[in-house]
Amino acid sequence: MKLESFVEKMKEMTGLDSLDTYTEEFQKLVDGHNKKEFDLYPRYKIISKQILLGLDNLYERTIELLKYYKNSSSLEVYKLRYGDDEGIRLFEEKTKKTVQSLENYIKRYGEIEGPIKFKEFSKSRVMSLEMCIKRHGEIEGPKVFRNYWDNTAFGTSKRAFKKRFGDDWEKHYNDFRNEIAQNNTLEGKILKYGEELGVQKFKEANLKKSKSLSKDAYVEKLLKNGLSFDEIQIAISGRWDNTSLNSFITRYGEEEGVKKYNEFVLNHKQNNPLCIEYYEKNNIPKEVAFEIISKIQYERNKKVNKFSKESLFYFDKLNEIFSKKGYKCKYKEDEIGILLNEEEYSIYKIPRMFFYDFYIEDLKTIIEYHGVRFHDDIDYNSTIGVSETDLHKKEYNKDFYKKWLAEKRGYTVLILRSWKIEEDLQKMFITLNFTEEEKCKFA
Repeated sequence: MKLESFVEKMKEMTGLDSLDTYTEEFQKLVDGHNKKEFDLYPRYKIISKQILLGLDNLYERTIELLKYYKNSSSLEVYKLRYGDDEGIRLFEEKTKKTVQSLENYIKRYGEIEGPIKFKEFSKSRVMSLEMCIKRHGEIEGPKVFRNYWDNTAFGTSKRAFKKRFGDDWEKHYNDFRNEIAQNNTLEGKILKYGEELGVQKFKEANLKKSKSLSKDAYVEKLLKNGLSFDEIQIAISGRWDNTSLNSFITRYGEEEGVKKYNEFVLNHKQNNPLCIEYYEKNNIPKEVAFEIISKIQYERNKKVNKFSKESLFYFDKLNEIFSKKGYKCKYKEDEIGILLNEEEYSIYKIPRMFFYDFYIEDLKTIIEYHGVRFHDDIDYNSTIGVSETDLHKKEYNKDFYKKWLAEKRGYTVLILRSWKIEEDLQKMFITLNFTEEEKCKFA
C-alpha cells in the first residue's frame, strides 16, 4: 500500500481537505500494513472516525486494539476506538440497550407483555424445578432436576470444579473466586458498565448488602414470619451473640457453659497462627513463636497507611532535598518499622512493632511528625540515658518509648512538633547541616 493512496482515501471518508497533521501517523499505519502487523483495509472506517473525533496516536490505538479482539465490546476497547469521553458515552449507551432488564423488555414488548416476557426469561435462565417440570412433565421433571444438580460440572461449588478440572480444580476455583471478587469492586463495576452506571451499580450493591445483613432487616423478616417478641430475642442472640461466655452459659448452663466456652476459645487459639497456643500445640519454642507472630503482624500492618496529610508538607520537602544529594528516603507507604523482641515487648505491652514517619537511610536518621491531636507535649531529650530497668520501674509515654527504642537500635531520632514547629525545625537544620537555601524551602 502507498501512503498517497491511503491519505486520499482518508480525505474522501472524512471530507477534510488537509490531513497534514496526521502524516507521521499515516506513515506508521501504512508501514504496519505493509509489514503485515495488521490489515488496514477493514480499519478505514474506524480510523476516519478517530480523525473526525480529533484523536491522536492512531497507530498505537490500532496496535492496542489487536490485544482486545476477543473482548471487542469492553469499555477499554470503546475508549481506544473513540477516545475517553466519546468511548464512555457510546459504551454506556450500548450497555443500556443490550442489558436484559425489565426496562428494556417493556421498551421492546410494551407495558403489558414486557413484564410477562421478562419474568419468563428470568425463569428460563436457571435450572429450576419449575422449569424442569414445565419441560419434562410432573414425573420426569423432578428426576431431571435432581440429576442435573447432582451431576453438573459447571456449577460454582468446589465439587463442581473438581468434576470439571480434576487435579487442577483448586487453581481454577481460586481464579474464579478472585474474578468474582474483582467484579464486585468499584473498578470491576466501572469496567463492566462504564463510569457513571458502574459507580451507581456499586453503590446499589453495597446498600443492598448492608441492608440484608442488618439487624433491622432480620427483625423485620422475623416479624413477617409471625414470631413473638421472646422468639425474636432468642433468634437475635443466636445470630449475633453465639461466641460470648454469656451465650454459652445460656445454652448449656453455668458449669457446662464455662467449660465449653474455654474449650471453644482454646480450640480457636490453637488454630490461629497469631496465637502462642498454635505453636505450643506444634511443640515450637515460645521465643520462636513470638518472632513468627511478630513478622506476620509486621507484614499486615506495614500495608496500613498511617501518615497525616499535614506531615507531608515537611516530608515532601525533605525528600526533595535529600534525593538531590543522592540519599535514599523512606516515607508514606514505604515507611520503616522496628520489630520488638520479647523482652522489649514485655516493658510496655504495646503492639509488637513501631513504624516511623520519615527515614533517611544513608544518615540512619528518623524524623517523626507529631500533631497536637494525637501526641503529648513531653521532654524527648530525656530518652538519653534511660535504661531498660528504668522503663520497667516507671510507665513512660508511648511516643517516648518509641523514640527510645529507635535510639537503642542506633538511629538518630528528630521530632517535629506541630505546636513547636519553628523550634524543632531549627534543631533539625543544625543536626542535618542544612544550607540557607534548603532552610528557605520550609518558610
